[in-house]
Amino acid sequence: MIQRTQQIQQIVKERKIACLLHFTRVENLEGIMSRGIIPIATSRQYQIPVLSNDAFRWDGRTTASCLSITFPNSLMFFKCRQADTQANWVVLGIQPAVLWEKNCAFCKRNAATREISGQSLASLQSPAAFAGMFDEIEEFDSRQTMSLKPSHTTDVQAEVLVFDIIEPRYVIGGVFNKPDIKATYERFLEGKESHLQGFNSGFFYRR
Repeated sequence: MIQRTQQIQQIVKERKIACLLHFTRVENLEGIMSRGIIPIATSRQYQIPVLSNDAFRWDGRTTASCLSITFPNSLMFFKCRQADTQANWVVLGIQPAVLWEKNCAFCKRNAATREISGQSLASLQSPAAFAGMFDEIEEFDSRQTMSLKPSHTTDVQAEVLVFDIIEPRYVIGGVFNKPDIKATYERFLEGKESHLQGFNSGFFYRR
């Protein structure tokens, strides 16, 4: 266990991974900052009200929450925003310590793909699976051609599945894309960072 922790920490250090990311409806922010990021199955079990991003969860792992590394899953995020153009969102920065302090699985592609769903959970929890999130992918352009930073996963849809509650203490801060929404909801981030990015920029655009 100690060796696994050290290996994951070393990868984080070498790749200069500063944060994990989780996008969610702003209505969830108050609950997150009081109870943490809670897997959808757990929230249903305890009847905790949560507005879900993905009602279907085709990966089948509803006992886990989904995080991205360095940049959100922009394809899924865009799809969610297009599905309800009246909804408002916040992108939460999460401390990398979650990667070794919580029960995590590392998916180099979207967790719902056959390539990932066909693997055992144990294999996805290994440091090798974490390192593999940054490997070249045969059907993709090279990382150099895509101008990826060392901290960027090769597939923007790569995700970390966290099979635990992520307590509020792990939240670094939040990014909003509307001044009025930021003004209304940033009070729940008291003591945390709060930022504003415009439409089609930063985390609210493609990588």
